[in-house]
Amino acid sequence: MSELSLTVSLDSFSARQGGSATAGIWVTIGGQDFPAQGWDDFVVVILGWWASALVRLLRGLSQREMVDFMDGPFTVEAEIRSGTLLLWGREGTRREPERCAAEGPALPFVSAVLAESERVLLACRELGWWSPDADALERATAELREETSQLVSRAPESEGSD
Repeated sequence: MSELSLTVSLDSFSARQGGSATAGIWVTIGGQDFPAQGWDDFVVVILGWWASALVRLLRGLSQREMVDFMDGPFTVEAEIRSGTLLLWGREGTRREPERCAAEGPALPFVSAVLAESERVLLACRELGWWSPDADALERATAELREETSQLVSRAPESEGSD
């Protein structure tokens, strides 16, 4: 199985009062960092999009979701089938060939999005920075937390044990 992960680097976290917050955010798909390792973008907005997309997928409200990066023409398509997450990284539109693709268990990636979202919200609070984007991320994170707990309760007991 290929590696799937989400990385948020708060080393470069920056927030303007009344403006957007930025930090390093990228996805690793099949061992390839997408769009690139250290990619700096609008972290609160993008995490909100990830959380909302995963909630829709987990609830069966959508079969495939697209999550964009705000800088550049980079998009990740996501699909969940029987507990398996499939990701495709594309530069440009959905019609463009993927730059990377992989699949893996959904729960670790979903849990990472949840943990990183909570970490970014904490950083926003500590800096005294809040915005409608942070409100949206907080709501989406609460919904994702609820879906994650249901996903964990539905997972087979034998999963992860030998």
